[in-house]
Amino acid sequence: MRRPAAIAFQLLRDWPGDLDQPDLNGLIFLPAAQARTLAGQLMAALPTGPAGAGEARRLRDLLTVLRLLPVRPDASEISALRRRYEQAGPLPASVALALDELSEFRKANPGPIATTFEEITAAGGFRRGSDQVTPEAVEGEVVRTWNPLPDEPEESPQRFFRIDVEGLERDEPLREDRDYTIAIGVALDPGPLIGSTAFPDEALADVYASVDLVELTVQLDSPDFEIIGRNTAALRVPRTGPSRGKARFDVSPRHGGDCRLTASVHYAGNFLAQINASIPVGTVAAAGATAAVLGRPPESMMALEPRDISLVLESAPGKGYVCTALGSVGNQAVLPITAEELARAVDTAREALFSVVKSAHDGQPVFQTSLDIPAPARDAALRVLARAGARLFQRIFLHPQVGADARRVGEWLREYATNPKLRLTVQVFAADAPIPWAMLYLGDAAEGAELDWNLFLGMRHIIEQLPLRELPGTSDNAIRTSSGLALGLNINPTIDTTMGISLVAEHAERWRATAAARGLTLIARSTRDEVVRALADARSSDQIIYFYCHATSGALGADPDSASIVMGGRADALTLGDLNLDAPTAVQLPGRPLVFINACESAELSPRFYSGFVPYFLAKGARGVIGTECRTPVLFAIDWADAFFERFLDGARLGETVLDLRQAFLLEHGNPLGLLYGVHCDTDTRIAPGLPRKDAAGAH
Repeated sequence: MRRPAAIAFQLLRDWPGDLDQPDLNGLIFLPAAQARTLAGQLMAALPTGPAGAGEARRLRDLLTVLRLLPVRPDASEISALRRRYEQAGPLPASVALALDELSEFRKANPGPIATTFEEITAAGGFRRGSDQVTPEAVEGEVVRTWNPLPDEPEESPQRFFRIDVEGLERDEPLREDRDYTIAIGVALDPGPLIGSTAFPDEALADVYASVDLVELTVQLDSPDFEIIGRNTAALRVPRTGPSRGKARFDVSPRHGGDCRLTASVHYAGNFLAQINASIPVGTVAAAGATAAVLGRPPESMMALEPRDISLVLESAPGKGYVCTALGSVGNQAVLPITAEELARAVDTAREALFSVVKSAHDGQPVFQTSLDIPAPARDAALRVLARAGARLFQRIFLHPQVGADARRVGEWLREYATNPKLRLTVQVFAADAPIPWAMLYLGDAAEGAELDWNLFLGMRHIIEQLPLRELPGTSDNAIRTSSGLALGLNINPTIDTTMGISLVAEHAERWRATAAARGLTLIARSTRDEVVRALADARSSDQIIYFYCHATSGALGADPDSASIVMGGRADALTLGDLNLDAPTAVQLPGRPLVFINACESAELSPRFYSGFVPYFLAKGARGVIGTECRTPVLFAIDWADAFFERFLDGARLGETVLDLRQAFLLEHGNPLGLLYGVHCDTDTRIAPGLPRKDAAGAH
């Protein structure tokens, strides 16, 4: 075991950063005076940036460390920390919740400083877990022997969300002229009156590591029931057993027949589950109700980090889309834009992006031939993209047929995301709505308006886009490297030949150098058949799958199966239809890979490409997909990938890496093309532990 002082030194050196819990357990033996100093230094280092889910995560990391130390912070220290955040302005819910958890921890653990191992144990100064220790002797800072604690008790039985109508028998119908109470809770019995879904305990495992009682938020929305009073309520769920009470809502049917309601459940803005229920009102017994569930499956073990804005978009045939905004606005709205209108609007925005890629300055196609963009070309791109992004925002939230509810959601998003004191993590779950969210422009883009790159949603905030369907289970957000890291390198070698360049060959050579310097296992593939065999192999070891290739989406309205990845000439196109036949989703990828599709110079590429390929890879067990929204210049695509993987392989979180690179390319090169990349996965994904270069001169 390392000396506690050495652990504390490394923690401070890397703070704030991702925690290595087994190593940190040695902090329980840190002398009290040093522990008190360490706690003070960690708190003094926060906040370190604009408030948002990133800061909330750091506060939770702070709580994890404090639980390990043999001291407790003073109440005044916690209060001072809260005041520092509050002085910056209104707090996002994620930060407020994390500060509340710190305060609750202090209230629940007000005891004196523990100075012996037995006192530490009795005071609850460290968490039980697989790597905790019981020393036979401790001298100063040197632990001579240590043994694991007994295993944790067996897992508790599966729990369930339940929706009931209180006081109503199964054979009794709901009436139009009555008020009812909808009760939503967590129970061990799945036998509901209205509907139920398995409670995703594993999704909250990381949260329960720091607190014993989690406060979830339930939001009820319905076009067919009047919701009397507030439509959000807290649901307090302990580590095991039923919830402490229920989230209750008073409702009244607006009419007879099938009446729909939606119960959305989230933790700190991070979407957990959505139950869509249809309840008969009139002559049919309530037992005839049906319920469909979307969201995180119960077997998911993905660590659930806070989110600041969460939007859930569902297709509503004949009406457009239903948008459920979770969080402070707590609202459900109908977006009357049809799927066809949305596809055209997205295509128009994509064409604006592509027009920037093709644009010339002094007769030169600068975005295709250089990373460094002259100021006049950069400013011209700002005007084109701002007007396209603002128009896309209008067509979604300010449609001519839109109601006041949708306008409220749009204004809430605009107001929250343009606050310069916030850096938000935005989560979007959407069904059949391939919107390039990073490109939304939230400011005034009218003729003569002062434009600002910071008013693009993706230039200021972290965005994750996920399909609204059952998500795959993963062990956690970390791609574990304790046994090495396997990366499938799928590069189309014909790009150099057809374009008369050598950039792709040089890119492949840098990958080989990176593998040698970082200890990666590189699995190179260059043909269609090699890619198919890898994706059809249930023994595939890939933890990252990287494509550098052409891609096509097919024409607007074409069969989604026609979208393709092109590994050679057009004869080597690998369509989505081919993949579903030759490498079906029933064959799971055991490495739970992150898939990065760097599709360069692909004139037919549009966001529709990801409408098929993202669900395909997720259904095969992938963590998620990163990819470009439209045709990307070869030079930029290569340099972006090189820069991305330099940071990502070091251990940086995916979402922060993408945002930092967008800002860095714009600031250092005047190049805004980072907006081309969309993140279709959990933005907290990271390499753990990171794989630093073995050579000192390897930084990008």
